[in-house]
Amino acid sequence: MKKSFLLATVLIVLLGLCFGGCSKSTIGINLIEECNSLSTTLVSAFFNQDSLPKATEENFYVLVSQEEEQDLTAVTINNVIYKKDMLVKFSVGNNNFLEEPVWRLEEGKFYVALPTLFVEAKGGITKIEAGNKTYMLRVYEDFGGISLGKVGAYGEIEGAGASKTTDSSGKTVVTHTRQSAKTFVGWELLKSGKPIEEGKIIYTKKLYEKEKTISYGVDVSVNSKIKGYSSGLYNYYENGDVKTPLNRVIDYTIAIPNIGNINFEIKMFEKTPED
Repeated sequence: MKKSFLLATVLIVLLGLCFGGCSKSTIGINLIEECNSLSTTLVSAFFNQDSLPKATEENFYVLVSQEEEQDLTAVTINNVIYKKDMLVKFSVGNNNFLEEPVWRLEEGKFYVALPTLFVEAKGGITKIEAGNKTYMLRVYEDFGGISLGKVGAYGEIEGAGASKTTDSSGKTVVTHTRQSAKTFVGWELLKSGKPIEEGKIIYTKKLYEKEKTISYGVDVSVNSKIKGYSSGLYNYYENGDVKTPLNRVIDYTIAIPNIGNINFEIKMFEKTPED
């Protein structure tokens, strides 16, 4: 009798634990085909265009679930919480930006911005925690690491420099100095030791350490043998010398569909020509 009572008590406790902590479901979805197809459309619609269309599920957002019954107020992607309707800046070239939510919930349909899916992927999968569900979204078919080759300062290069090191954790750190606001830092992107070819779609994420702001973007790679770099980044662009130096650290991620992504750190140091 005592054994039966103890067994029943243990079962009740286990069931209570399960109901309290095991109710979160994990859903794996293969979105490779959808992401690759939408990527081409996104670049055609937004990249370096003078006028921008509205960001919709036809050119910017990927459908994750058609039957999302939860009233989501926030989702978590790579430990970053994105509240509902929180606007994030997406750079699309030609000094144009979209300001859109990373995710949308409309009439039970749950969408996530395509650049976010590619940039946030780990091992080819983007993990999204939404209410009592965890979505494991496969967005790369042949996922592999990208590495940085040479780095350099480009544009107005007088008084500018760039170098690449590795910190104690093994993370790549790019250090860039400049005195002209027309100078940018560029890098060669490599896959298996070979330069990424020209015309590859590149998605980016910038996390500014001090400002605590996140922005995403889209770009296209150029010929590193001719240009010296595959892609690059301005601290900001102005037609002239640096007037008010802005030093900052940027946590930077580059993602290329069907190839992979790389996360590294950029340290920006500015000075005026008189310094």
